[in-house]
Amino acid sequence: MPVLRVIFVLLLFASCLGAVELRVATFNVGTQFNEDWWPSFALGDPGTVDHDTVVAILDRIDADVVALQEVHTSDTTGTPLSELEQLAATLGYPHLHIGSNSGNFDTNLRVVVLSRFPFTLAESIVSPPGAKEISRHPVAVVVDVPGTDADPLVIAAHLKSGGGLDDRFRRAVEMKRIVDYLEGSGFGASDNFIILGDFNPSGIDSTFTEIRSSLPGTYSLGADVTFPLSYTGDLLPYFGSPLPAMTEPRQLDGSAATFESGSRLDFLLVSPGLAGRPYETEIYNSLLDTANGQGLDKAGSPLPSDTSELASDHYAIFGDFELDQEAFNLALAASAASVSEADPEGTVMLTVTLAEPAAAPLTLALSSDDSAAVPVDATLPIAIGDTTASTAVRTSRNFLVDGTRTVSFTVTASGYAQAVTSIEVADSDSGYVFTQAGETILEDFDGFGGTHAPAPWVAASGTWVGPDDGSSVIAGGRAYGPSGEEAMGFVSDGAGLVLETDYTNGSTVPLTILDLAYDAEQWRSSLGGAADQIEVELEAGGQVIPIPSLRFHARTDLPAGPVSGGAPSTLSARVAGLSVAPGSTFTLRFRFVPDENSAPLPDDVFINEFHYDNDGTDQGEFVEVVVGPGFAGDPSSIELLLYNGNDGKIVGSAHALGPGDEGSTSTSGHQFFSKFISGIQNGAPDGMALVVDGEVMEFLSYEGNFVATEGPASGLMSVDVGESQPGTNPVGERSIGRIGSGTAASDFSWIRFPSGVVHSPGLINAGQAIVLPGVPSQGLAIDQVTVGFVEDTDGDGLADDLDPDDDNDGSLDDDELAFGTDPLDGGSRFEVLVAAGAGGPELSFPGAEGVLYTVEWCDDLVSWDQSAIVEGQGAQIVFPLPTGGNRVFARVRAGE
Repeated sequence: MPVLRVIFVLLLFASCLGAVELRVATFNVGTQFNEDWWPSFALGDPGTVDHDTVVAILDRIDADVVALQEVHTSDTTGTPLSELEQLAATLGYPHLHIGSNSGNFDTNLRVVVLSRFPFTLAESIVSPPGAKEISRHPVAVVVDVPGTDADPLVIAAHLKSGGGLDDRFRRAVEMKRIVDYLEGSGFGASDNFIILGDFNPSGIDSTFTEIRSSLPGTYSLGADVTFPLSYTGDLLPYFGSPLPAMTEPRQLDGSAATFESGSRLDFLLVSPGLAGRPYETEIYNSLLDTANGQGLDKAGSPLPSDTSELASDHYAIFGDFELDQEAFNLALAASAASVSEADPEGTVMLTVTLAEPAAAPLTLALSSDDSAAVPVDATLPIAIGDTTASTAVRTSRNFLVDGTRTVSFTVTASGYAQAVTSIEVADSDSGYVFTQAGETILEDFDGFGGTHAPAPWVAASGTWVGPDDGSSVIAGGRAYGPSGEEAMGFVSDGAGLVLETDYTNGSTVPLTILDLAYDAEQWRSSLGGAADQIEVELEAGGQVIPIPSLRFHARTDLPAGPVSGGAPSTLSARVAGLSVAPGSTFTLRFRFVPDENSAPLPDDVFINEFHYDNDGTDQGEFVEVVVGPGFAGDPSSIELLLYNGNDGKIVGSAHALGPGDEGSTSTSGHQFFSKFISGIQNGAPDGMALVVDGEVMEFLSYEGNFVATEGPASGLMSVDVGESQPGTNPVGERSIGRIGSGTAASDFSWIRFPSGVVHSPGLINAGQAIVLPGVPSQGLAIDQVTVGFVEDTDGDGLADDLDPDDDNDGSLDDDELAFGTDPLDGGSRFEVLVAAGAGGPELSFPGAEGVLYTVEWCDDLVSWDQSAIVEGQGAQIVFPLPTGGNRVFARVRAGE
């Protein structure tokens, strides 16, 4: 009988108590489908291949706690024991908990946890009352592990599969439920928690601004879900505090694949406390299990190489973790209590201090629970004899208005207890404010992820694509450019995008003139495509002011595809005549204006040609599928289901598009796939359903129509193509296909091709032209947006750098500079006064410090042959004029 593992750690300068180790595993056992293509069981009876191979793998892994996914409800019932209970008894798991199948969507497949130790808590993670959101309820258990008080929380999950937008939306909500449960569990970063299972990450990152209208009719979203709601295939960004650590298990050959196709669908996350102690993980693949001593310790002998393949389409993951350990202490401190969100230089320092000098070289691992505030160095060395090490905190904008938030930093090291500290990170995305005239504000969008509008800018766009180098044709907002040098981009779907933000005059003087500039960029070109534009306008005091000189016209003569670097064009303009009082705002607005002839790239998926019968033995049977250039999903989400017209049931299993099915791509960007399927039925009637992410796109039949009685098309009446193959056709000729000109399936008509026309799987049909509904859009972007508050001291609408008399006092600026008065102060004037002094007339004028004044006089206003130089001392100058004549004229000069 397996026993709890205990390991001992020997340190160079002190001893530790033995650590209690727990082995955990997760395994999607893979459901089996019946002849109607409906999940019927997963484990099966003892003695069957399905049951016995799963038992063999779990016995070999020898975990203390096992999370299973895709356990069918039928496996959980039976007398005297169900298939699941028999498996648990065989492997020595007296404790099990089965996830609820009430109030969720998939009532067939369940999440289960098996354990050698009792549960002190066992429950399902569910939606709030009145909501129905979850495909398969996650399970949460606390395992009472002997020998420690640090009992772990284990959360096992199996999220909604599929790469469609609905699937991504539903997975984002399901992750919220898991995160909310963890945050409310009372388990923190230093406690033991484990999150594992099949998370099905697929599809591109997306941000949703509202609930999807195409969700199932019974889908009901909890009132606590707010928008924007972001989906990402990376699990960690969903979490706040505590932030788990992602383990990186590998097969023995280094592969990270947990699914037979080579993708990674299954994950194992643990608390920082567990991650800070020694641990090991592995993905089990019997094909590589050739001898004991490889990878983690295993029970018994290596299994037959095909065991994993026979057991499931997933591979099991397992790992060993230390639940507690008496360790030496670390101290972590920050040099400041707060920092701005945009501090790329790292002005706040983190310092780690050891209680005693290191007796051996030590490596510290530092992390944070917010990707927008991270240690500059993820690892720090401490040499023998040293006690401290430091690194800076680098913060970046997240382009969300989220206020001041607390970010926790954690340091761990082998043999030491982790330490945590936190700082306040102040939001820098709440808006732009000018504090004084002459200031310029730059928005470079660096760090923008493209999954939502880049606050403080707002935009009414329902789709955000994420990062893009110009390769994507999917319509919506995005972040163009390399990481750290992003631009705010957009591809039209036939409608435009308005992106705008407010600027506040936080100075003490009115704003009358603005200098505006930005880089207009084109990251994707459609040769001969849409003449899309970017237009710019201001709105101040209720008046909208178009700025024609900032209009950008997309080029339509560039080669089709990504445009390296975005080909930036810098446009600038000065806008005068404004009157924005202190404390008031104005709006800067960019309009991405589509060509009136543009249209979104079609995302249609339809059956285009098929062959099922010929003279003699049927040969080369196939179904051709056309996928529109705007289709955002993975081809593997497209499936063909063959239906028997006699009973409406599915024939065989689903046929998903995959590698090797690709054909040609038309000039319109439509891609042709061909699925060769031996044994397509010969009609009277029979048919096929084209299914994308579980949604029926077409249900076609030949030699009559019928109603499907099971599977995705259940209850639907097939559409008879009106053509058939009589079984006398020569091999390789006279397939059934669509002809005509158009874009969507409905634009074409069905025909049995005439004699001599050969099959064309993977190619456009003879007599067929697929065209786009409009010219394709360009990929445009804005970057380096600069807005300058131009100084206009006298408020006359002339910028100080162009105004010859900035203070409107009647003296030119150059003259005032020469005479030492202030050209920006209307009260600072150079005036010469004449008064009678004791000895005769005197001149009086202001004498600026260091300015040399030349006083000239004469009696004829012509000769000016008498002069004297007087140096200003920062006080009024009194200069007596000579006497003796009947009259005297005087003047004062300064400068050249």
